[in-house]
Order: sequence, then structure tokens, then C-alpha cells
Amino acid sequence: MQDRIYLSDSGNNNISFCNISSNHYDGIYLTGNYPNEIYANIITWNTRSGINCTSSSDPTIKSNDIENNTWYGVWSGEGSDPVINYNNICNNGGGASGPGYGVYNYDSGVTIDALHNWWNDADGPNHIDNDNYPTLGDRASDDVDYDPWLTTKA
Repeated sequence: MQDRIYLSDSGNNNISFCNISSNHYDGIYLTGNYPNEIYANIITWNTRSGINCTSSSDPTIKSNDIENNTWYGVWSGEGSDPVINYNNICNNGGGASGPGYGVYNYDSGVTIDALHNWWNDADGPNHIDNDNYPTLGDRASDDVDYDPWLTTKA
């Protein structure tokens, strides 16, 4: 762990108006079933994920710039159910053709609400179920509800 925001079993926190960048692992790491809000931040250039939601964390992620993170913009797993709305999700995991994702859901039993985000393309995220596939937008994994999306930057 190095210079990131790490919340474990901690709730009702508001992470707002921060520049969270260039961390060795995740920019923000959340674990535990507590509500937290991540609002109006710049989350960029982190080595793994911009935001990592694990162990049933259920944050509200809204109005952030989540860009240029090496593997994932947002990674979710282990029963987590984040709400991800009105963010700019751009160039994460190498963008549309890279190995990573703008939003990645590890759990097939949970559908993540990722509505009303800008995916770096007016045609939406790069996902095989998108009617516009393939797009130049960041990739969305299965079990991510991304439609409708924003057609311009938030």
C-alpha cells in the first residue's frame, strides 16, 4: 500500500474535490459494507485501479474524472455494488482496445448501475451488447448496466 486512500469497514465518508493520482496500487481502495461517497475528484494515472470496491462495499461514485488508470477505472468484486453515475470514464486499461476496463464487475450475481457516464465516445462503452459495438469508448464488462450513457463529457 502506498499513498492511496484506503477505507476498511469505515462508513459515511465523503471523498470530494481531491486529485488522486500516480499511486502505486489503487487510487481509492474500499472494503466493507458501509456507504461512502466519492464525488467530484480527479482519479488518474494509478497503477492498478482508479477505484477498487471489494468485500461488499457499496459507494456512490458520482461526477468524477476517472482517467488513464492502468488496469481499471473502477473494479468491483466480492459482493460489492457501487453506483457509478455522471462520471467521465476515459482511457482506463488502455482504452477501447486495451486489456483493462473502464468499469469491471467481477461478480456475475450483481449488476452494477453505471448509467449516465461519459465513456470517451458518443457511441458509449465498448461492449459486445452495445448496439454500436465496437466503439472507441472504454470497455465495460458483463453485468454492468451502462445504457443510457452520456454523449458528451460530464
